[in-house]
Amino acid sequence: MKTTIETKVLQAALHASATKDIRHYLNGVYVNFKTATRFTCAGTDGHMLFAGIGQIDEYDTNDDLSGLSLIIPNEVIKKLDKKKPFVTFESLGENRYILDDQIFTAIDGVYPDISRVIPETLDSSQSSPSQYNPDLLIRAQKALNAYYQNKANKTYPLFQRGNDSGIMHNGANSAQVVIMPIRDSFYDKNAGAVQPFNRDYL
Repeated sequence: MKTTIETKVLQAALHASATKDIRHYLNGVYVNFKTATRFTCAGTDGHMLFAGIGQIDEYDTNDDLSGLSLIIPNEVIKKLDKKKPFVTFESLGENRYILDDQIFTAIDGVYPDISRVIPETLDSSQSSPSQYNPDLLIRAQKALNAYYQNKANKTYPLFQRGNDSGIMHNGANSAQVVIMPIRDSFYDKNAGAVQPFNRDYL
């Protein structure tokens, strides 16, 4: 069973995946073949999540891998040639696969249900402040730049949802990053409250 899949979405998900986490199934990129022409891809470390849609090369001879899902180890993704828009993917059976020219065993484990943390809508009425780890924001920007292949390092807006997760995306449904906020007891107790500035101090 062989097909040809888009490279950029794998590399984008790598920016959000965990490294050396005791939850071994997070140390890889999740791939789920939804149809014969597209697949979904995700990476998470429990604090942020990248989820995007990848395309299957319609001009190549592809087998239909619909229903197949697996977790590809990070090290395999890191060795891919970033200049290749598509790479070959082949199932060898017994949980062994080939990605480009690398033979690997998929990570054994159940990947988190990513649909549970991706909101269906963004409620603009939520105005309570949120705090986010700046390192996660940088990684989120890198993931989206990798997905959209923006060499100029475009910045993407963060849609804050109060004490819930924030969403960073490009206004399209093809890829997004979910970021968990820093929990702060002051903001939890004073949700929506804003302390005015004292001009005498300025």
